[in-house]
Amino acid sequence: MTDWLIDDGLWSARASELSLESELGAVRRSRGRAQTYAIRLGDLIIHRNQKLFGEADIRVDALVVHGRGRKDNPASYYAPGTFRFGRVADGDRLPIEESGLLVFLGKPRHFLDIFITVSRDTRDTDELATLLTSPARAPEISAAAGDLYRLTGGPEAAALSAALQAALSLGDIAYRALRTATNKTVGLYRASWLQHRDNFGEGRHPDAGHRREKDLSFWYEVIPESAPAG
Repeated sequence: MTDWLIDDGLWSARASELSLESELGAVRRSRGRAQTYAIRLGDLIIHRNQKLFGEADIRVDALVVHGRGRKDNPASYYAPGTFRFGRVADGDRLPIEESGLLVFLGKPRHFLDIFITVSRDTRDTDELATLLTSPARAPEISAAAGDLYRLTGGPEAAALSAALQAALSLGDIAYRALRTATNKTVGLYRASWLQHRDNFGEGRHPDAGHRREKDLSFWYEVIPESAPAG
């Protein structure tokens, strides 16, 4: 597995079945309608562009995995995005809109896993969505999607645990795919948020300022379509 150097949540790595059973019970009791969430990345700063001299092209790849999808469409369980920036020097802020980069908009179920990879771009590279549809990766993607599909129809703690592990596997598949297409990594980030306990990570991360990982600083927000009813 990839060594994701920043990790919020950690549920997919060490949550016990007892805690996950409690989580599922709380979700069942809430009986709330599915809510739309957006995830935006903000103020990305490249402290070192991984080039010895001068400016470099940079790409930001995001993968968001969630528990709502269709058995006949493995790609429905994840949302990939690729954003490219040219002529980035050490210390530059990436030229994004004030509202940030939208990397997810949808109705998650049970959890949200977020993977961010920032790296030096190389010429004529495929976007992450294309890399993940490669026939060579189809067996891995299908296996992970199978574990995610087990969450449908009254899931149990074991199914949620397997789905969280499958989400981590998808993040690892994405990172390995990017390593074949891009140059040196500037920064990595991963977060795993549960539906009830974490409200899908709703809010700004960190609360103020920036998060620094290797040669990357940034913040992000998980935004609900509307505030939940009291």
